[in-house]
Amino acid sequence: MSRLGKQVKPSFRFDLSPQPSKWCEENLIIPRKMSPRSAGKLSLRSTPWARPILDCWHPESGVRRCNVAIAVQMLKTFLMCLGITYRMKFSPVPQMIVGGMAEKFARREISEKRLHPLINANPILAALKPHDSHQFRLLEMAMAYAPILVTGAGSDTNLAGSTQGIVAIDEASKIEMYSSLEAQEAHPIRLAEDRTKDYIGQEFIWKSSTPNSPNHIFWQDVEAGTYTHFYVPCPHCGEYFKFEFEAANGDKALTPGELEKTSGDGQPDIYRSLVWDPDSRNADGTWNEVKVRESAHYVCPKNGCKIVDTDKPAMLQAFEEKHLNEKASMADRSFRVPSFYKPSRTFADLSWAFLDRGDLFNTGLQVLYNHEYALPWEDIDVNVKDEDIWDCVVAKNSDIAYQRGQVPRVPGKLVVGADWGEKETHWVVALIDREENIWVVDWGTVDGLEALIREKSKWRYRRAENSKKGLTPVFGFLDSGANTIEIYKACQRSRFFLPTKGSDANTGGWHRSALDNYPGIELYVFVDKTAKDDLYENRIKRKKSPGLFLPSNTTADLIFGLSGQKRLDKGVHAKWKKVKSDHYGDAVKNIVIASWVASPTRVSGGKAG
Repeated sequence: MSRLGKQVKPSFRFDLSPQPSKWCEENLIIPRKMSPRSAGKLSLRSTPWARPILDCWHPESGVRRCNVAIAVQMLKTFLMCLGITYRMKFSPVPQMIVGGMAEKFARREISEKRLHPLINANPILAALKPHDSHQFRLLEMAMAYAPILVTGAGSDTNLAGSTQGIVAIDEASKIEMYSSLEAQEAHPIRLAEDRTKDYIGQEFIWKSSTPNSPNHIFWQDVEAGTYTHFYVPCPHCGEYFKFEFEAANGDKALTPGELEKTSGDGQPDIYRSLVWDPDSRNADGTWNEVKVRESAHYVCPKNGCKIVDTDKPAMLQAFEEKHLNEKASMADRSFRVPSFYKPSRTFADLSWAFLDRGDLFNTGLQVLYNHEYALPWEDIDVNVKDEDIWDCVVAKNSDIAYQRGQVPRVPGKLVVGADWGEKETHWVVALIDREENIWVVDWGTVDGLEALIREKSKWRYRRAENSKKGLTPVFGFLDSGANTIEIYKACQRSRFFLPTKGSDANTGGWHRSALDNYPGIELYVFVDKTAKDDLYENRIKRKKSPGLFLPSNTTADLIFGLSGQKRLDKGVHAKWKKVKSDHYGDAVKNIVIASWVASPTRVSGGKAG
């Protein structure tokens, strides 16, 4: 290369943008109005784990989604505002900020208290403001290179009517969806995220919140991402672990039930983490706050070393990221940060907060679990245990006893429920009697849709009294929630199966609608919660009529496919927790839908839409 070339090339080189955390720390002043306790030059030294979270905003990071589950008063809105201002300066695109449900909250808590003061206090950011002050408003900011829109999730117009390169959602767990089968609508979070479709491959979606329910879309996105935790070293043995109430092996956060066991003993066997002197009590048996605080410390979950508050700063500086969901793409980052990582939150504070919950109904523990540990609370309303399912098995000496592969001695029709899977497709044959009871006759798996269609020729069964007449199913329901198009085509070819699809609506029953591109078949849409209420709560747990009956030689694989079901929360917020490997359960759920459709007393739950 010529000498001139060596001189010219650097002049025309477009360097990558600086890392957000580095740029923010080197350039930004935090105004007192935004953060009274940390006003002045920005420093993340005491919270070094915040840097990799903030760096997800880098346009060349490859991150397209970032979900941050974090304890209260732990920089979640602060980091979002830093990221927004960084992108105002580097690789700017239109940005939409969604602050919870209410626009009023977003205007006050994000724009008025944080974003506007931050921009105004820093000349490097204020230079990007529009010359006309009327264009720099709390809800709309016409910044130099790209606009910023601030709204609440309750504003359908803003959520569904704009194109954005970045969507930043704060207080995501507070955003709820209310719909029915007749008025189905996407979750407001998904509506907001869809605004980035025109920037596909360049978009960035941020969600931050203190989690509440494991059923909420925010927590599900956290678990679906990298689920990154910050492991810290013991100052004595050097072993790494994550700060929280942990099981003794240092791998698993305690469940609410396990946490409850710690309230009477500061040093339980099931964990090594936050402890205090179990004798720190008053004469009447209540906990003595002074004694608890004096004795509180942390125990290394690896080797039992004693860790005190003065050890925390160095431990936090030496953190290592560990991605607990190794299957997730690095484009889909998620983090969980409990309040153990807050420098000012002492072991004494955390101990006393746990002991001084102040109620008898677990709401104090729930708040602690959400706000301190950054974990969703499982308020279990219905818990279907394995013994509940085994209780559905008809006894061998019963008058209605029957074996697998036999049709019970009751009048009715045979139907099939099936659930497609990438590895195998599960099917269940059952009889629906005149009272809508479901009698499971047979079950199994096949490899793919064509094998399922061929299996139809094998479904011929005799009644339990060994009659010579063989019975065959009259139709089948096949879940089309995944692999939809191929399932529609398979249903059309089979002339036997009909596609079903579950709705996330809170209320309703079922309806059917024509599929214009697939003549001869109809789609049966049902409310998934209602179907699970019928199957798992009423038929299995409560043993209500109509019921579910299993043959006397039922095997463990069918029981496993129906197990693990829990309904969390109550009322309009109640939802069934997602369960892995519940394919047999979904197949039986399709038979429940068949019982609704065949019932002379039930009517369609809504108009086809």
